[in-house]
Amino acid sequence: MKNLAQTIKENQENLRNKQLFKRDYSFPKELFLIEKIHTLVGARRVGKTSVMIQRIQTFEKEWLLAYEDIVFLDYATLQPSEYPSSEQLLEAFHSIHPGRTPRFFLDEIQSDHDFKYTLLKLYNQWYKIFVTWSNSKLLSHELATELRGRSYEFHIQGLSFVEYCRFRGKEIHWDGVYTATERGTILHLMQEYLSYGTYPELALSNNKTIATSLIDGYLNTLLYRDIQERYGKNITNGIEYLIKQLVISNTKYTSLHKVYQDLKSQWKKISKDSVYNFMDILQQVFFVSEVADRYKPKAQKKYFLNDRWYMQLFSNKENFWQKWEHCIYLHLLRNWETLSYSNSDGREIDFVTNNDDRIQVCYQLHKENYAREIEPLVASKNTTKILYL
Repeated sequence: MKNLAQTIKENQENLRNKQLFKRDYSFPKELFLIEKIHTLVGARRVGKTSVMIQRIQTFEKEWLLAYEDIVFLDYATLQPSEYPSSEQLLEAFHSIHPGRTPRFFLDEIQSDHDFKYTLLKLYNQWYKIFVTWSNSKLLSHELATELRGRSYEFHIQGLSFVEYCRFRGKEIHWDGVYTATERGTILHLMQEYLSYGTYPELALSNNKTIATSLIDGYLNTLLYRDIQERYGKNITNGIEYLIKQLVISNTKYTSLHKVYQDLKSQWKKISKDSVYNFMDILQQVFFVSEVADRYKPKAQKKYFLNDRWYMQLFSNKENFWQKWEHCIYLHLLRNWETLSYSNSDGREIDFVTNNDDRIQVCYQLHKENYAREIEPLVASKNTTKILYL
């Protein structure tokens, strides 16, 4: 690696001139002042590094730091022999900016097996620290354990619809007034968004062939790098089948017992506990999340992928009703940490929030499904009721 001080200085200049599509994450001053190691978590390729750079630029504009204060280092570009210690980082920084106080922004720091010692040494000297990392070697709850409760977790998702439109060159505002032509453009972008999903690279590609190649690469990275590196090659014996079933049944009920029975019928040597362990692993690496019944925790669960484009890998059907529910689920997650559903006497509510709001999702409302979609909302007492169409 080139001289560490030179790398730090070059990165400061690159950050100053870096142009990014704006993501709708707010970074209040109070967040900067929190005396914690700030950790950005999320699935692969959702844009954690870009959000961290946006955070740097926001703090600089608000006079909370200067570019000369920044130590930005991407550990994924370094060889193991090049990983710097906390002492080397401080020495390199002060060799170019003596007397200034560094702020550390360390990308993919989990690549360094001694990362926790580096972070804790810097933290104990009261330096501001922001990090991202990959789930291939460390999960979010494991990071919190390694850092002994000194971390503050910030979850990064894929693109919202407003962000997707911005990536596609159209800035929209919910309180805006639009012409018929503009409304048509926005509706077209919504159809794209439902099809292409939330990954930033896919939004920029706007090409089905390229998007399919990219998402196939994401899945292979998840399966063959993240999961196999942690759990060994033998785990693919059943987890590939589970992934396929979760993708096909995205937003629907999935019976893990049935998955186990299917694998047994294929003469797979696998235990029922292994299937449940596979599901835990896929949730830990942000591939899928579960939604349980609000009032019957032991009832069947629904599972939602972190991105709907995976559905294109196993089916040519558009299934817009399924993608619309998935779209609303990700939208709701931006406002509520936990979502559940409700199914009482055959009356199903798609989502119930922490505040007990009842939310029904319907791609198209017509006389055949009107009673099924509306009656559960009407029957709900003393709650806020929302219908997404």
